[in-house]
Amino acid sequence: GALSSAEIAGFLAKVDEYTNALRAAAANTVAAADPVMQANAASASLKRDLGIGGMPVAATVEQPNRAGILVFGVNSGSIAQRSGIIIGDILYEFDGHPVKALAELQAAVAACAANSTVAIKLYRGMNAMAVAARF
Repeated sequence: GALSSAEIAGFLAKVDEYTNALRAAAANTVAAADPVMQANAASASLKRDLGIGGMPVAATVEQPNRAGILVFGVNSGSIAQRSGIIIGDILYEFDGHPVKALAELQAAVAACAANSTVAIKLYRGMNAMAVAARF
């Protein structure tokens, strides 16, 4: 049930990228006084967001069923955090549909109805489990 060194290196690179993006976003909050920026932020907040950073991982010979999205960041207070998703989980199914690319997951999340509950299947270590996400 171990990750390969390439997966670990990719994971650590994405953690650094995610941390840097959070720092940049915090620095940009100063620009929030701009009315155009506020309008853009308001329209962005209407989009559904699971609240994770992730990268696709492919199945391997040793783990043929572990393809999905490796979670490398979970936003505080996000739907993902409230659902129990943690860093290191591999999401492989969203609302009954397999997800192997981040774009597939983002499209599925965007299609969720308000106040809906969706089943998410994931691997945590070697264990398959399911969580429910409420939008």
